[in-house]
Amino acid sequence: MYCARKLWSDESLIPVRGQIGWLPPQAGVNYALSLDDLIITGRRDGIAVQPTPHGDDTGWNDDSEVPDVAAAKAGVVQLARFYETSAL
Repeated sequence: MYCARKLWSDESLIPVRGQIGWLPPQAGVNYALSLDDLIITGRRDGIAVQPTPHGDDTGWNDDSEVPDVAAAKAGVVQLARFYETSAL
């Protein structure tokens, strides 16, 4: 999808990039959670953790295909901290 604008010469296509960290699937986690600037989605094949530091504008018009490991890791760490403080 990132190259579709160039491939089809269609400037109306806007790339939106999201960096996702994946956790192993867990039985019973069949819901989504929005937490501050983090979106967590339970799926059959794993749990997607997506940081959105700029809200809905995160990734807007970004056609980069280079993984941002630090961003993905930061999202997982943020989720872990949430569960650590919520358990108290």
